[in-house]
Amino acid sequence: LIAFKSEDIVEGFIKGRFKVNQLQSIVENALGSIYTNYSPVKLEENQYVAFDFIINDKIVNLFAPQVEISEETKIAGEINADAGDFKLNFNTPFVNVSGNRLAQIDVQVDNQNPLFNTYITVDSIQLKGYDITDFNFINVTQNDTLFTRTEFVGGPEKEDFYNLNLHYTINEDNQSIIGFDKSEVNFKQFTWYINEEENDENRVVFNKSITDFEVQNLVLSHEGQTVVFDGDMRGKDYKDFLLTFDQVDLNKITPTIENLSFAGLINGQAKFFQDNGVFDPSTDIVIN
Repeated sequence: LIAFKSEDIVEGFIKGRFKVNQLQSIVENALGSIYTNYSPVKLEENQYVAFDFIINDKIVNLFAPQVEISEETKIAGEINADAGDFKLNFNTPFVNVSGNRLAQIDVQVDNQNPLFNTYITVDSIQLKGYDITDFNFINVTQNDTLFTRTEFVGGPEKEDFYNLNLHYTINEDNQSIIGFDKSEVNFKQFTWYINEEENDENRVVFNKSITDFEVQNLVLSHEGQTVVFDGDMRGKDYKDFLLTFDQVDLNKITPTIENLSFAGLINGQAKFFQDNGVFDPSTDIVIN
């Protein structure tokens, strides 16, 4: 048992049977177990860890000055390295990050729970320019795929709502894939769908080093109107993006601004291409 007691830093304990030089790998394996196709670090047998802490703001400011965290922040959990069990509970009244505020955060992780592996709730998120309330996130791993569902309400009048369903897996080329299952976005009381046709496209593919991305036919649709995004990005010096509009009502996709209104149908394409120092943006858009 190792106990900590400092009102300015952290209070609590860590106990168990573990090699100090393997503690980081124990934690990495625990976190990795939530995701699909994770290859765990090989560890010595019969290691386990339990912990319970109250984290104070000064220790967080030391490593991340842009972050302010409530003094009543609590984190507790346990890891059984041999069995692959990982449980975690984290809750805090608030976190401020670079002027954005998240209030009443509760995180539960249990990688052996058949109903969910991770469950996150946030009462309110105040971003610069947009407020979110009643944020809920849940995920579960089935076979080699991680499925997630996120729900939240947004906007100054809390009239926008978002129901996002995604999945994550790794393909045979060891690339990560994040795909959208049929999802709903209600903006200005108009319901738009992502992947309304429920096909195998509408996904983002990226490499292990997170430097190369391919967006494959990401479709936002509403009553026959569509916005489609495709694109490639390879490192910092190559980008090829294409945004296509088909019979899109301008009023339905623009924010509400006092004393200003938008009208008309958008058709056409907007392109952005970069190859090293050569930039070639172009548009062919008609609003009528």
